[in-house]
Amino acid sequence: MTAATAKPPKPQPGALVRYVPILGWLPNYNRAWLVADIVAGLTLWGMVVPEGIAYAGIAGLPPQAGLYTLLASLLIYALLGSSRHLVVQATSATAALLASAIAAALIATSAEAAADPETYQAYASAFVLVVGVVFVAAGLARIGFVTQFLSKPVMDGFVMGLAAFVAVGQLNKLFGVPKPEGNTVDKLIGIIRELPNANWAAFAVGAAALVLLFMLPLWNKKLPAGLVVLFGAIGLSTLLGLSERFGVAVVGALPQGLPTLTVPRVPFATWLAMLLPAIGVVLVAYSEALGVAREFAEKHGYEVDPNQELNAQGVANL
Repeated sequence: MTAATAKPPKPQPGALVRYVPILGWLPNYNRAWLVADIVAGLTLWGMVVPEGIAYAGIAGLPPQAGLYTLLASLLIYALLGSSRHLVVQATSATAALLASAIAAALIATSAEAAADPETYQAYASAFVLVVGVVFVAAGLARIGFVTQFLSKPVMDGFVMGLAAFVAVGQLNKLFGVPKPEGNTVDKLIGIIRELPNANWAAFAVGAAALVLLFMLPLWNKKLPAGLVVLFGAIGLSTLLGLSERFGVAVVGALPQGLPTLTVPRVPFATWLAMLLPAIGVVLVAYSEALGVAREFAEKHGYEVDPNQELNAQGVANL
């Protein structure tokens, strides 16, 4: 290649822009996109709010924990993330992994601690902090390439197993029966035994919501299925009095305002014991997120920085 045909080298981003990507793209934002972005944001809100509340339940935490998580993660990732399309929030996989890690940590501590909701929440907060530290350490060490060595069949099998675990864990809510104890198979058998006592009104509401979530996009891809189901369920619950008349469980009133920021009181040995399961969560969450981010980046013609993705998710967790 001659000097006349050589392409000029791409300008390298400054250190600040590299670590705070919004400084690079926000000054060049096209205002013509604003209306579409607002509509997309409202549609996404209709999806992530009920998801956040549901994932908090999977993690064994109160509903408001999902909302607090969204407030932090969405805002921080918008500032620090290199993907323009990725939504960073709790997922069913990370919620299930958090619940299993905390259950193991509490059992190792004491039976009294395992039965105390406040202790559970403190341990959960500590675990998320450890996950954030692992993310940031990996980002500073620039080991974003690690996902290239993760076997896709292994990850697919792992995710499918988690999907089965989460689905069985939520069946009791769908049928309105008590949650059985034991492993996934024990829970499934327990729910089947409880079916004669099922609340079929709760099942009808849940089944209808699932059908609509799957079928509405097939009928019209532009239709915000999440918003339709969300507001439809709220209207139906209010109109028919599902909770008072039929015993259908509802989220109810949530605490007003934000919680006070505190450092969770957890034994030092427990912090260390959380490190290994935290690494597992980081691998699962990062591989899932990076795969989606790269897919959208390739489709829309921009690049995603794997190392900055580690930093962004780390700070969001912290």
